[in-house]
Amino acid sequence: MIRGESRIAVTDAAGRFDLGPRTSGGFVLMAWYAGLDTLGLDALVREVPSSWLGAPVTLSTPTIASLRIWHCGGEPEGEEGSVLMGLIADRFGAPNRGLEVTAVWSEFRIERGVLKRTEFATADTSDANGFFALCGVPVGESVRVVARGPDSKTGELRVSVGTGANWIRLVAAAAAERREVAGRVVDADTSATRNGIGAAEISLSGSAPAYTDSLGRFQIVVPIGSAEVEVRAIGYQPFRAAIPDERTGEMWEIPLQRITALDTVRIVERLPNRWQEEFEERRKMGLGRFATDSMLRRFPRMTAQALGSLFPNVVAVGLAVKIRGSMGICDPRVFEDGADMGVVRTQDDRLNLQRLLERAKRIEIYSASFAPPRFADFNGCGSLVIWTR
Repeated sequence: MIRGESRIAVTDAAGRFDLGPRTSGGFVLMAWYAGLDTLGLDALVREVPSSWLGAPVTLSTPTIASLRIWHCGGEPEGEEGSVLMGLIADRFGAPNRGLEVTAVWSEFRIERGVLKRTEFATADTSDANGFFALCGVPVGESVRVVARGPDSKTGELRVSVGTGANWIRLVAAAAAERREVAGRVVDADTSATRNGIGAAEISLSGSAPAYTDSLGRFQIVVPIGSAEVEVRAIGYQPFRAAIPDERTGEMWEIPLQRITALDTVRIVERLPNRWQEEFEERRKMGLGRFATDSMLRRFPRMTAQALGSLFPNVVAVGLAVKIRGSMGICDPRVFEDGADMGVVRTQDDRLNLQRLLERAKRIEIYSASFAPPRFADFNGCGSLVIWTR
């Protein structure tokens, strides 16, 4: 349209328009479409000078640089950073206004010879269209994005940030609104008939993990709205996946990539094994519970569940190994070939313990009151001693 006049035209599929004949310039051309309003921008404006003689006039949408300046202002020369823009809607697609959107990331720095981790954040509030713009997010990093409001919120999402402007869509819902999601974790390297991965862990922030069955199937309860899960399995690379929209109605399939492993290296020990001799001496004393190499070989693969079948005081919870004792069910202190590895608490610790069990040749388990001094547990639970030599 031309400012101050009633002439209006609509662009065709190629973006062309025609406002009819005009003999001279000296007018202001304006264009508007819903996308500009969504981005928080005004109409496109082009001033046509009086010297204009009828040549085609071009109006262009804003560049990434202009969007960045519009929402974030000018930045010092050479400062790195990008802008993360997006829309927040409710589960029915209506814009969600007034939610605080935050992006958080970590940076590591060496200060006085010590590696220190510092967290940074940037935030914005969604407008009437549900639009937000997060300025200064680091390029090439994975940032954690979450939106919260008085009555609704999203789950935490990880977003890989590229140069320029980045765009995401979020769905927010009341914290109490939840739904069931069924899916299957499969091996990405197999053929068209993908093999399911059993005992894979499905972790959702703020909830207890779930595990797949022998066919890789799982069913979890998740909040309605944007969220994602982390999937881990022995021998596969960890994977984060956004939970699909509830309206898809399809089985959710999560493919995992195998970890590239070197060929097996077999090491033969020819000298007398003093660790085995000490193990046999402690076994004769009978102060703990013991599993020899021949007992472990009965199992095709040593796992927390297999350990529970060997030792009646062991309780397997997923990948976790716990001991039932005088203080209830607790986490033992773990020793690898005599070295104190501490108490297993995190998911990475549990995965390392599983790998250690698969290499075990002998295992000892002690309650806190009967553990030898070198395997003492200072937490009053007990000790799990694994020998791989």
